[in-house]
Amino acid sequence: MEFPIPSHQHATVYRRQVKPVSSGEYLPEPAVSFYSPPMPWRRYQAFLFPAGLMLALFLVYFHAIPRSFNTTYENRRFFDSDGEFIVRQFRQNSYYTHNDHLLYHVAARGLHRYPHALGLGTNPVRIHLFMSSLAGALGITLLFLAGQRLLSRPQALAAALAIGGCSGWWFFSSTIDTYLPCLAASILALILALRTLDHPSRVLHAAMGAAMGLAFLFRTDSFLLVSLGLVFLDRKNRRWSFFFSAAIAGLVVAGAGYALLAHRFYGIPWTEIPAWAMGGFDRPETRSQQTWGQWSNLSVSNIGLALVNQLFYTIALPHMASTRSTAWWSTYTGAGQIVQFIILIVWIGTLALSIRHVAGRWKDGSAQAALVFAVASTWMVSRTIFYAWWDPADPFLFAVMILPAFWLLLVLALQAVNASGSARLIRLGTIATMLLAIIIGLHNVRYLIIPFRKLCEPG
Repeated sequence: MEFPIPSHQHATVYRRQVKPVSSGEYLPEPAVSFYSPPMPWRRYQAFLFPAGLMLALFLVYFHAIPRSFNTTYENRRFFDSDGEFIVRQFRQNSYYTHNDHLLYHVAARGLHRYPHALGLGTNPVRIHLFMSSLAGALGITLLFLAGQRLLSRPQALAAALAIGGCSGWWFFSSTIDTYLPCLAASILALILALRTLDHPSRVLHAAMGAAMGLAFLFRTDSFLLVSLGLVFLDRKNRRWSFFFSAAIAGLVVAGAGYALLAHRFYGIPWTEIPAWAMGGFDRPETRSQQTWGQWSNLSVSNIGLALVNQLFYTIALPHMASTRSTAWWSTYTGAGQIVQFIILIVWIGTLALSIRHVAGRWKDGSAQAALVFAVASTWMVSRTIFYAWWDPADPFLFAVMILPAFWLLLVLALQAVNASGSARLIRLGTIATMLLAIIIGLHNVRYLIIPFRKLCEPG
């Protein structure tokens, strides 16, 4: 994925050039500024900035919501997240209650057994919160690093921070649940899939498959990552050796990894693993009333509720207890409605610009942008339908899983702006993305972080 930049743009120096095409020159990987520092410093700079970004994000996420939120049963009334349940089971020595989150629980138990390895001690809240915050910071840093290969550095940073400030991402990075470790692995798989479009190789495809398998071990609903297989439609990826490299690596990590974890850490006999793996329909906390995975769940209202949460609530939270309402506009008040209007415009503009970019690249004889758009669209649609079927009562829980697709559409939209060749439009696109990140972040400080901090105040 690359984009045309006119040669008369003097504000940026480029590190390498690619063969020119009729619509301009493809000049990826812009440097930070006109001045190019000495090579040794540039190597340090390439490491220090992402490391600093990741550390800053980790500290923000780790301290945003008080830890006591994860130990109060009544707090599950908001989004019905599993944080309190995970901590309670852990303290009762029932570490492995969820057979669809195997690696998550194994990793937490490993940190608990070796309390001095990372200095976390044996407090289960600290251990699990560390995993969420670290995964949240890592995921945004990965998006930034991938964005630098597709956009300018300011654009890449703004797009990544826009995702990092979203209510779903921020909440699950600051509380205990399985979503962010899974999303970090899913983002790695997505980035590797995009990389195969430019540099296909058996090793890269195997790494993509392994990352997909890793995400599956954190959450088994990551089988939806099969949509990344669309990259094999690219003419450079149409080789059976590439496909088998990804498939074998994915099956080994996901299938063999699942079996080994189940047998070694959960004590499940080898012959009983397939039946035990399907036991997600009979979790201990839901045996009294089982509504998950019913075909009757696929109603227009349930799909609409899932869609509203994915398009709006997981980006900018209306109120703590409003995520089960489809009346999305009326759930916001005052300045919140202005923010929702902005998000609506962003979705419309992002889709329009993405489609324009796809059409422009298609005219130039490249189908890569179309494949990337198909990956983003399939990512969103498949998760909307699956989670409406799986658990329509708690749509906010799963809406966070579509944010990587939102980032991908933002990238395509910015590439369309960059391809225009207008320095003014490119500058406006960069500023608009920065403002979007600021608006989303400030909104969620007001409607997410501050209310939850007040909720956890003693007395």
